[in-house]
Amino acid sequence: MTQLPQRIRVKTFGASLGDAMRRHHVARKLPLQFDPDAIASELAQIDASDWITYSGPYYDEGRYLSVGVTPNGHLGGMLSSFPGEIRMARLTRLLPGGRISRHRDRNVPRDSVRIHIPVITGNQVEFWIGGVKLPMHAGQAWQIDPRFPHEVYNGGETDRVHMIVDLRHGPALDELLDRGESVRKAFLTAYFLREAILWPRGMAGAVWHRVRRTR
Repeated sequence: MTQLPQRIRVKTFGASLGDAMRRHHVARKLPLQFDPDAIASELAQIDASDWITYSGPYYDEGRYLSVGVTPNGHLGGMLSSFPGEIRMARLTRLLPGGRISRHRDRNVPRDSVRIHIPVITGNQVEFWIGGVKLPMHAGQAWQIDPRFPHEVYNGGETDRVHMIVDLRHGPALDELLDRGESVRKAFLTAYFLREAILWPRGMAGAVWHRVRRTR
C-alpha cells in the first residue's frame, strides 16, 4: 500500500485572488531621464562577439540580441538610480525589420518590477503592451508589466536598443513607481487563471510543489 505524504507544501509566486481581481498598471513613465548619448558611447565599446542571439517562438531568428550589464561605467551608474535589489540588467538589440511577436511573460514573480530604458529608438519602432502603443523616447525610463500581452516591431533602418532592468519590489521603489505617469490600468484575470490551470501539469516555474514524506 502506497504511503500518503504527511505534509504537502505548495509554493506559488505569491499570487492571490486579490491580485486577479484588481487592476494593474500596464505601463508607467517614470520621472527619470538619462543621457542617451552617454549610453550610446559606452554601447559602442561592447565587442560584437559579446552579444548573444535570442531564440524562441516569439523572436525573429538572429534579429534579437542581448548582453549583460555590469555595475561598472556609466551603465552601472544608471542602475544606482533605481532603489532596491537588482535582479537582472541587460542591453537588448532588435535589428532593423526585427519583430518580437505578441506574447506575455509567464511565471513572473509577484515582487518583480520590469524597467525599460530606450537607448536607441525612433518613430518607426512600435512597442505595444496591453493594447497601448507606448510613446518611448531615448533616455526615458518606463516600468512595464510583462504579464500583459506585448509585442515590438522595428520598422526603422537602425538598431533599436533598450536597457532592461528587473528589480525587487520595496518601499523606496514603490514610491518611485507611484510618481510615474500611468498609461492604463487593466485586469490580469486571464493571466492568473492560466497559471492556476497550468501548474498541475508541471509547467516549469509557474508553480512548483514539494511533497515531504516523514517516516
